[in-house]
Amino acid sequence: MAALKLMGRVSDAYVNEPLGVLMLRLRADLESEQGLLRDLLGALDAPESQVAQALAWIGEQFARFKIGAGDDDISGLMLFEALEALAMGFFGRMSLFRMLAVVRESLPLDIDFAGLAERASLHLEELEAARITAGRAALSSAVTAVSSPR
Repeated sequence: MAALKLMGRVSDAYVNEPLGVLMLRLRADLESEQGLLRDLLGALDAPESQVAQALAWIGEQFARFKIGAGDDDISGLMLFEALEALAMGFFGRMSLFRMLAVVRESLPLDIDFAGLAERASLHLEELEAARITAGRAALSSAVTAVSSPR
């Protein structure tokens, strides 16, 4: 949930730009995967954890405080932090799908977790390229600001 909201904020801040388009596309894929995972939990008769939902909400509130993007992000550091957080989440998503692919035969639904893991890996590569671009811009401007004489 936190990732979806963060991706929404980044896409809103970068409307009609490649980064905004990327965030919209990745967000749509995440939402469909979230539905598949909910279906799997339902088939396993395992309710969504209220604790997990609460932790996600708390994480989102923290992310809102520290991480973002937009007009007040002059240095680009907030965007870099947002993409860093998303990259960690996407790595976890890829790892989850890889694990589910291993145990797929024992699961009640026939979901192509190997395919989802591959798609998550491709998403992570795209996100990593955006993260590096944002990091280069943010950290270069920070180094320039620190090293320039006053």
